[in-house]
Amino acid sequence: MLFPRMCAVRLSSPSLALRLAGALLLVLTAVGCGADPVEPSWISLARGWSPERLEGELSLLPGLAQRPDPEGAGLWIDRGLVHEAFLPKENTTHNAWSAPMPDFAGSRNLFGLRVEVRGDGTPVEKLDLAHPSGAILAPHYTLTSKELILWLPADAQPFARTEVSIFLGRGAPQGETWRAPVEGTIGDGLCVWPGERTAIRCDLPPASALRFRLAGTRWDEALDPVTYRVRLDGELLFEERRVLDRDRAATTHTLPLPPEGRAGALLEFSVEGRGATTAFLVPVVGPRELDAPPARPDLVLFIADTFRADNLALHGGAPDLTPALDALAARSLRFLEARSPATSTLPAHASLFTGLFPTQHGAINERSVPASLPMLAEVLASVGYRTAAITDSGFASRQFGLDRGFQVFDERPYSKRKLVDLIEVARAERAADDGRPLFLFVQTYRVHAPYRAGLEESQVDLRRFNAKVREWVRANNRPGQTEEVIEAAHARFREDYLALYHAGVRAFDEALAPWLTELDADGFYERGALVFTSDHGEEFFEHGDRGHGGPAYEERIRIPLLLRGEGIEPGDVLWPCSLTDVGPTLARLAGAAAPAGWIGRSLLTLDSDRPQLHYNENRDGRYLAAFDRGRKLFFEEGDLASGALSAAYDLERDPGETRDALAEGAIWPEELRTELLPLWKLLGRPAGDAVDTEVDPALQELLRELGYAE
Repeated sequence: MLFPRMCAVRLSSPSLALRLAGALLLVLTAVGCGADPVEPSWISLARGWSPERLEGELSLLPGLAQRPDPEGAGLWIDRGLVHEAFLPKENTTHNAWSAPMPDFAGSRNLFGLRVEVRGDGTPVEKLDLAHPSGAILAPHYTLTSKELILWLPADAQPFARTEVSIFLGRGAPQGETWRAPVEGTIGDGLCVWPGERTAIRCDLPPASALRFRLAGTRWDEALDPVTYRVRLDGELLFEERRVLDRDRAATTHTLPLPPEGRAGALLEFSVEGRGATTAFLVPVVGPRELDAPPARPDLVLFIADTFRADNLALHGGAPDLTPALDALAARSLRFLEARSPATSTLPAHASLFTGLFPTQHGAINERSVPASLPMLAEVLASVGYRTAAITDSGFASRQFGLDRGFQVFDERPYSKRKLVDLIEVARAERAADDGRPLFLFVQTYRVHAPYRAGLEESQVDLRRFNAKVREWVRANNRPGQTEEVIEAAHARFREDYLALYHAGVRAFDEALAPWLTELDADGFYERGALVFTSDHGEEFFEHGDRGHGGPAYEERIRIPLLLRGEGIEPGDVLWPCSLTDVGPTLARLAGAAAPAGWIGRSLLTLDSDRPQLHYNENRDGRYLAAFDRGRKLFFEEGDLASGALSAAYDLERDPGETRDALAEGAIWPEELRTELLPLWKLLGRPAGDAVDTEVDPALQELLRELGYAE
């Protein structure tokens, strides 16, 4: 029996995994003359491409100057600001002046912002706000998405001319494939900007079609259009003139190619216009007709950030809170003992994609996933999957290396795209079928603070609640204790605060319901599988605090985990599992081999208890907890070997974690620590070198809005 300790769970025969084991391997072939493609074949035109293939001259906006960057793919755009552009900065004890960011800042594309500032020709250094000096003795600058701030010595005036230079990156290769960024999206593609063209020579198979997406964003608010063109051997094949909108999603196009095929064909891509960042994303030559379903299943992984397990009825939630998800759960394999390896977004997502524990991958506290670690999307792409991700940005961002392996990674802040709009993009991604199986990852901060109500995501109720908190704080504040009083106010009005969260959960379920219905209606589960889960939970003063990111109490690490797909019958799985098991599960469903270093195992083969570790780091400290056979340990200093035990709970007797077994003199905590030492020696050791990330100012502001930064 595959699943002991569960209720009526089995894989129907023949199982999806067994049938997939003998499935046809879909090969993504390289660009090149004389290729010998396997039928059917998909030719990525971004593979082997680089900006060195560009011809023509970039068209700029008036008042801007450009200069090449000798160290990388891209260029510097310069604009000068006169003295009068700066106004005194309020609410600071220093001599600070601010000016609106130049219009072209909107094109920064979140690829890692590089800026140079010069005052009257002299370089100005960036001010390290994490370690500000007691007094500004020399000119410095800081940058936000909206303004440039000059920090000057006392009584000094802004420069007669301040020159701001922003580096516009054309992307970078990922393996052999070029990655083109266009503001909120990065993807395999050709980074062709207005005034430029590029040509690619390749063999076109018979009965094939060219598919690509048009993406673009303007450097200012002007409505001047740009024109995209594609030519085949000099003959115009495609032309579209469009006005670029920063909030407009990329559009997909399919161009039939000569039915008999053509050897050594020359495809030319060009853009006309000025002042924009444009690209042809995911340019692929593949089969024209898509009648036959892919040999491998479509896979959808949906992450509802900060979604507590007990929102669902099967975990004790109110029956009217999430009716759509409760209906999904009724038809799914349900993992009742699922926990996250971390209590915050970045390490949890990195564990999801790398199959590793947080201390192994090291993507914690604004550190990126090491490039040496294989990622889930890379594994699936290697066996022929079309891979796409749609996120609300924040820590689910390419700035932390999470885009690796995704042929399209679309991230936009929740403030710029409501959940209903994000789901529309997910619909469009499923519709952009090119014959390959799809791996689609969707992440949303919809139920994350700041809490919002209704499909319109209104913050009216939140503002009313905050007004009530401020009134209580004013009445009860004591000198030097404002933060403590604010927390006391939230605890006092806990039920109102929790109601704000539940209103967001209810609206999330309402927005998701139509899409779940569509998946049923179009037969998705007959040829694919859906995983619904969360990265962590949320505390509402169950242990004297609110939010997440700290110690791994159950309300912070218990997550829903549902798996529905062809050949997978509903039932309850009682074995402990983790987000590190999701990658091996999807790899198994895809018929792909999981990387040797992954510590998780397929959720379809769980058959025993396994200890689970939970780790997190933030500015307040390092947190480590261990769970095994219903018992849980907490360690000081985030270290199982040398850190002192700080608390221990028997969850079978005390599910609310209110009775500390250490205080009661129990001896089992030290015995359990000894048993878990070999596991910690393995999981506590880094598997790669995580890299500190200099976060883009716009993303830093979003993280502050989400409560992650000071």
